Amino acid sequence: MKNLTPLLKQLAVISGLFTLCAMLPACSAWNKALAPSAHIAPQPIQACQQQDPGFSRTSRIRRHIVQTSMENIGTPYVWGGTRPERGFDCSGLVYYVYRSAGIPVPRTARDQYKTGSKVNKNDLKPGDLVFFNISRRTSRVHVGIFTGNNEFIHAPGKGKPIRVASLDNVYFKHTFLGGRTFIQAR
Repeated sequence: MKNLTPLLKQLAVISGLFTLCAMLPACSAWNKALAPSAHIAPQPIQACQQQDPGFSRTSRIRRHIVQTSMENIGTPYVWGGTRPERGFDCSGLVYYVYRSAGIPVPRTARDQYKTGSKVNKNDLKPGDLVFFNISRRTSRVHVGIFTGNNEFIHAPGKGKPIRVASLDNVYFKHTFLGGRTFIQAR
């Protein structure tokens, strides 16, 4: 029964993500292909802006970032990867998703951490980045894209596809470095 609780949480998150996708029909490639392996290049952020005139530009960008990262759940981890056709590493996923939203970010997790604007953990918003120190000896940095509800999407490592994880997970609680954003209110 213990192992059932994380599974139910994961299913609830996935269900919530599909609900979010359903609410964004004009901006969602999921309406064209429901399988994570059927990767479609993300629509430019301008298309979403035209469809959602009631939302601020910042909120459209945040939704685009979360949506595009969700569309890549299940993509294989590939060290140095920056494209869905080949796979991603953690910072390559961020690099790809942010570029699709028109936001330039550095290529490596370490540089993303150094150059992003600091965000306190309690102030994280969907689309912000979360960083972890995954090796005390070498100071290796890992990054994920915050989606809300204390969850984030990341490329965990060799042999593990892109997936949703929780900041409440003991491992991620222990290794959390901080939050950063490259999304500026306009």
